[in-house]
Amino acid sequence: LLGAGIYGLVRSSLTGASWKRGLKFGGITTVFFIINALGFRRVLNLPDEFWIWSIVGSAIVNLGSGAVLGWIAQRVSPVGSE
Repeated sequence: LLGAGIYGLVRSSLTGASWKRGLKFGGITTVFFIINALGFRRVLNLPDEFWIWSIVGSAIVNLGSGAVLGWIAQRVSPVGSE
């Protein structure tokens, strides 16, 4: 719900079709996850393969769910109606 709320605040700043806006938001959240993972990489002392696969999994989930979030948000509350 927090991610959907943040998306509701920034979606008018993103351009393109509804799913493309969501995909861009998913890219933004993926970048934040990568920065967070790189910060914890040496603190938790886990193998590098763990962090690589964690980042790959995050990218898949964030990009996919971002596109779906953009599509659903457009259906529920069109950008032009604000």
